[in-house]
Amino acid sequence: MIFSPKKKEEGNRYTRKKTIPRSPVYTMHAKAANQRSESMHKVGAILLLLVAVSGVAWVLLAGAGKVRQWLFVQNDMFIIENIEISSTGTLSAGHIREFGGIGEGQNLFSLDIAAVRKKLEDGPLIKSAEVQRQLPSTLAVSVRERMPLARIANGSDDGFFFSVDIDGHVLGLAGRRLAAVPIIKGLRDRGLTPGSELTDIGAKDALQVIGMCDGTPLGQVIRITTVDVSQPDYLDLSLENGVKVLLPRNTPRSKLEDLVMYLRESAGRINFIDLTLDRNVPAT
Repeated sequence: MIFSPKKKEEGNRYTRKKTIPRSPVYTMHAKAANQRSESMHKVGAILLLLVAVSGVAWVLLAGAGKVRQWLFVQNDMFIIENIEISSTGTLSAGHIREFGGIGEGQNLFSLDIAAVRKKLEDGPLIKSAEVQRQLPSTLAVSVRERMPLARIANGSDDGFFFSVDIDGHVLGLAGRRLAAVPIIKGLRDRGLTPGSELTDIGAKDALQVIGMCDGTPLGQVIRITTVDVSQPDYLDLSLENGVKVLLPRNTPRSKLEDLVMYLRESAGRINFIDLTLDRNVPAT
């Protein structure tokens, strides 16, 4: 039996499976899902890497701390055997040791240098301090003391005075060795104790004047005994030779230089000078 090729071809056409093309929308969603999945994998890998790095860093730091303890803090080679102390004032080495809480037998590296320096500078008598390790077993301490410049009444009627430095810091009771130090009176500050600081503007101006005269050629002529700061516009000075002087607040150095000239020219013939005026200085 002979079949026609045309019919056979037509029969095969009906028996083939038809391929249905995918929707473009479905394809886009599939790609987006794959991209999200890949992004999540990358983020997870980065987070794991960060955790691993942090863990390694922590282990290294902890190990470094243990090594430091073993090499330095627990090493008897660095036990303090000598403490070298220097000061610009009269504080004894024993007082400085006590103020800083330092002594032989401590470990140089277990000692908190910053804390020792703060202890020293928190006291009323020390302006600044330097603390250094000198390997293997020496601690060097250098302090700059606050120097008494003037005296102020201690707030009671017992006749005692506090000493103060150029910055207005109250240092403590002024002993006999400070009997020649100028007295500032009339200030408004109350309740002052060692370690506190003057806030009275007149007292600060008085300290400025005394500071410019202290240990300078000006002070060889202007020998101040008291400074009254009770007036708001001027300072009232009493000098060793009995002369009374009025100076403006926040006195410039030029006024003190003028005062030296008037005192020298007067040769002791005047007892009052008013330098609060810019011209025609009254003098009697």
